[in-house]
Amino acid sequence: MSARSAALILRRAAAAPRASSRLFSTSPIAADRISKTITDDHGRIKEAQHGILNAKDNDEKERWQNQFVWQLARHSIAEELVVYPAFEKYLGDKGQSMADADRAEHQEVKLIPVPT
Repeated sequence: MSARSAALILRRAAAAPRASSRLFSTSPIAADRISKTITDDHGRIKEAQHGILNAKDNDEKERWQNQFVWQLARHSIAEELVVYPAFEKYLGDKGQSMADADRAEHQEVKLIPVPT
């Protein structure tokens, strides 16, 4: 999912009447922050990928691999805790479908074997 589509969905969520209280804010400001965070996360993940591919030795490669795994795990968990529930709550069946598709994609990534 792109940061732009996440921002749009979160802006819609901010404009929707609240059916119940939530632990996190869905204001337009929060939506913009979440969108920026997603964009920044994607940049850090790509940076780590670049580092892995261009490492000069095994030690440097291992450090970039560790950074990549950390960034990807942190990003995925954040999406699963914040973004997907907002999809489901504010976008009905379409949001459920989007969240399910993204969760399936995350599951595929989790099942990729790690080279040793």
